[in-house]
Amino acid sequence: MTRVVQSFSVPDGSIAHAKLKQWKEEEVNISAVVQMLIEQDGADMDHLERLKNKIRKLKDLTNHRQLTKEEWDREFMMW
Repeated sequence: MTRVVQSFSVPDGSIAHAKLKQWKEEEVNISAVVQMLIEQDGADMDHLERLKNKIRKLKDLTNHRQLTKEEWDREFMMW
């Protein structure tokens, strides 16, 4: 797999700047950490969107009526 060089900036004296300096001193593979964080954020965002959709669906299901036991079980079976 080929690699692409990316660059970014952070404010001088910021928490991000301090963390990058720390990682550099500890010889951490910063590219690998940033890649992991970006990829994890994507998975988190997908999960968050699924949860939002479930909340919207529950809002529609419960609008002016109670859920049946079957509807409740179907919607909350993962809990």
